Amino acid sequence: MWTEHEVKELLRQAGVPVPRGVRDPALAGTLRAPLVLKAAGLLHKSDAGGVRLGLTHDTLGAAVAEMRERLGDGFLVEEQAPEGVELIAGLIRDPAFGPVLLAGLGGVWTEALRDTALRLCPVSESDARRMLASLRGSALLYGYRGRPAVDVDAVVKLLMTLGGPGGLWERLELGEFELNPVIATPSGVIAVDARYLPSPRPPSAAPRAAADFTPLFEPRAVAVVGASTSRPAFGNMFLDFYRAAGTPVVAVHPTAASIDGVPAVPTPRGGRGGLRAGRGARRRLRRGRTAGARRAVHAGHERRLRRGGARRPGGGAGGGGP
Repeated sequence: MWTEHEVKELLRQAGVPVPRGVRDPALAGTLRAPLVLKAAGLLHKSDAGGVRLGLTHDTLGAAVAEMRERLGDGFLVEEQAPEGVELIAGLIRDPAFGPVLLAGLGGVWTEALRDTALRLCPVSESDARRMLASLRGSALLYGYRGRPAVDVDAVVKLLMTLGGPGGLWERLELGEFELNPVIATPSGVIAVDARYLPSPRPPSAAPRAAADFTPLFEPRAVAVVGASTSRPAFGNMFLDFYRAAGTPVVAVHPTAASIDGVPAVPTPRGGRGGLRAGRGARRRLRRGRTAGARRAVHAGHERRLRRGGARRPGGGAGGGGP
């Protein structure tokens, strides 16, 4: 796993704004207060008490001593980012679909609302804008209840840097690559927290005879395993994707009757209690498609044909992180 400082240096070189920071607290005098102190090397810093916000140069020393006693050495001190709309942006290599771009509401809203959108890489600028417009909380980006609109063009530029042609998705060994939160304001964006979990690319397989992949790219129906009734999971996100694309879909769950409005069956096998029990639900899904869903079908087929398949798929304004 890369350190947060290393990931942010990668982002800086790619043109993504990140906070100014130092790894040695003794050098923090060059930074502008308020300051953020983070424990280095922890995946879930906020949960471990590894983030302190709103520090001054006078209070930084005591915060470092207290955190060192609890969590050991290794720190990152940064300038605290201004408040704004917290977003998540990330990349993941799905074993079936390849590199996938994720965007959504971030920070504490990531798990609370699960308001995210997915697209196969590479994405176009219009793809990125549609991802943002599809979010349930998209009004926050365009001005809401007297709040100013954020710089949506800067958010789109960030998404293109990650998942567009020539983006980081082509250079990274995914793994997972997550920016959460990204603070969006009227003047731009800044990636407050970042993590990168590389995964070595599998060895090249021996050449195989040509095969018909039509059932894979254009399935008549899909059963999704791994969706949860109590917490966000990849399975839930794929349920949303297939439902939006208009593909008949059922969730596989041992006890639930439905998940996120999608009918559930206890087993993917045919027979009593299996997928046969979901055929009526799939017929209802077909009959209930709206005009928007029909348009999404075309978009979904276009993505599948373009890439051959479809995300992990996200703490405060100061960069607490996941």
